[in-house]
Amino acid sequence: MSEIKADINALEAEVVSEVAAEAEEKGFTTVIVEYDGEYYEIPEEARNWPLEVMDAQEDGRNIGMIKGLLGDDQYRTFRSKPRTMGDFEDFSNKLVKAGVKGK
Repeated sequence: MSEIKADINALEAEVVSEVAAEAEEKGFTTVIVEYDGEYYEIPEEARNWPLEVMDAQEDGRNIGMIKGLLGDDQYRTFRSKPRTMGDFEDFSNKLVKAGVKGK
């Protein structure tokens, strides 16, 4: 069991390191959120969010907002498993707790 935990910790450190390097290239900070065994990278500040997020917010489309934040590839990853509204709510709450800044 401790070997598995060590492998998971090493994998997490590798993912965090790769994401940090990518964020540095982009010129803005990102938040890494783990949900259901997958890692998602999202711009931390709203000023760096794609405009699709604002469009979805104005239209009251919560799922569209998350889809815009994640981008096509990460959204496909999120939807690669059967999801419920409860999953969506849990994931959204994780984003908020991780410090995604909407203003």
